[in-house]
Amino acid sequence: MEFSDLENAFNRSMHFAFCRSKILFTFPFLLLCAAIFAFCRAICLHADPWIALSMLFAPFLLSSGVFLSLGILLMRMYYHDVKRLPYTIRKMLTLSFDVLVASAYFSVPLFLGYVFLSMVLGIFMALRLLPYLGAEMGALFAFGPFFLILSSLLLCLGNFIFLFWGTPIFALHTGKQKERGLLVLRAFSQKTFRLLAFFFIGSLPIFLVGLLLGGAAQLTSLSYLRDLDGIWLVVSWFLISLPVAWILSPFVIFFFHFAAESHQLITRQTEL
Repeated sequence: MEFSDLENAFNRSMHFAFCRSKILFTFPFLLLCAAIFAFCRAICLHADPWIALSMLFAPFLLSSGVFLSLGILLMRMYYHDVKRLPYTIRKMLTLSFDVLVASAYFSVPLFLGYVFLSMVLGIFMALRLLPYLGAEMGALFAFGPFFLILSSLLLCLGNFIFLFWGTPIFALHTGKQKERGLLVLRAFSQKTFRLLAFFFIGSLPIFLVGLLLGGAAQLTSLSYLRDLDGIWLVVSWFLISLPVAWILSPFVIFFFHFAAESHQLITRQTEL
């Protein structure tokens, strides 16, 4: 693979990302994820530390199924765009229904794993409340919550990596998921640097724009919304998420477009 191949893949992915129909299609998916985040954040308002910590990671894993379905559809649209084949969103949804149902099962183990981590973390939290020995036991077993929180962070990161490398297996190779999955796994052992480079390049735009939008939303919350409480604070968060979701939509589209391009480059070279 030459640098020009990577450059062409990046430019092509970005060019087709700023498509009005795709942005309008992606926006409701991001709005659904924003509603999940707003709901989980509302639960944290007056909750104890265990619930607040659990709700910090839960929306990422709850949204994974939404993003996986969105990515499959966007990659199939992108394939038709590159090949200049006509398609309609309705027909794309109909043809992709079986794949979307099959892919939904892959987000379930991730969420169940996080539920297990939260339950174990709750046990450690309960030890601190024991009379007489609670403080001492909490200090002695402080490494337990540390590893559980670290595991939750790694679970979210692993889910993000899976969206980049796992979604093309479902979207582009119906009936060959196992073979293509083995190719990607083999590429991880042989071309780890290249795969990580593709992932960071595809994630960089959405990370930078998301960081900028998140910072603006946080400053707005601290300065303009600090006197609000209860339901009105949640409504404000959701309304702020409207422009955030709209601005973020083309960069989410680019993420999945570049994931499809990276998958094709890697599997083509691995097969050779």
